[in-house]
Amino acid sequence: MPCLRDYTLRGSYRKILHLPKELSWTVIRYTDPDVSLAQSDEDKLLGFDPPVVDKDGKFMALQVQLTLGTASYATMALREITKADTSSHYQMGLTIASEDQQYRGTEQNALASDENMADSRD
Repeated sequence: MPCLRDYTLRGSYRKILHLPKELSWTVIRYTDPDVSLAQSDEDKLLGFDPPVVDKDGKFMALQVQLTLGTASYATMALREITKADTSSHYQMGLTIASEDQQYRGTEQNALASDENMADSRD
């Protein structure tokens, strides 16, 4: 009879199911795709103002906030919620195909145009 050590696995184990301690979501409307929709912990520590969200914005985003335990990852939770591929290649394709991408840089370009017109009048 073989030794039991032949069948033991080294290392730690993970739970198969893990419920988040806190879970909330918010639907955000926005107009400018170049403006961040979330405030990072670093931004909070540095005292930066939170992003401004446009209630009447043309585009819509879903912001999910959750607290997970050790060895649990938000990308895996989102994969389970959305049943979609979370690889960077797939997500980049979704970003490129999204409607708001045609408006990237338009706010900054509009501001630059306004400044140039003001300079030319002086």
